[in-house]
Amino acid sequence: MKLKTTFALIVLAFTLTQCKKDLTSGILGKYTNTIDNYDIIVNKVDESTVSISITGRGSFDKSYTSTKMNTATSFTLNTQIINTGTYSGTGTYSGNNISFSEKVVFPGGGEFNYLYTGTK
Repeated sequence: MKLKTTFALIVLAFTLTQCKKDLTSGILGKYTNTIDNYDIIVNKVDESTVSISITGRGSFDKSYTSTKMNTATSFTLNTQIINTGTYSGTGTYSGNNISFSEKVVFPGGGEFNYLYTGTK
């Protein structure tokens, strides 16, 4: 009897550890920055990954297609290397607000930081 109970507890513990928590449910949606006139669109990729697109900035529009959710309220942008530089950053989500800092390191040296914010 003890062996069956122990085995059942082991199976239950293993099953519970395999459950993935959906970290993306609160952050999904469209955020608008009315001052600088752009939108931030957040879509779900899977339970711990979102895509973040910045639109309305013309040639500065971009997408981070594999943004990793660290917690339900913080994320790390996937690093992108394109001819104009290396783009990366981190951000947070709280209530109806999103904010993230993008760092651009230029090929010839130097860097630039830009803060994106938006409200649902």
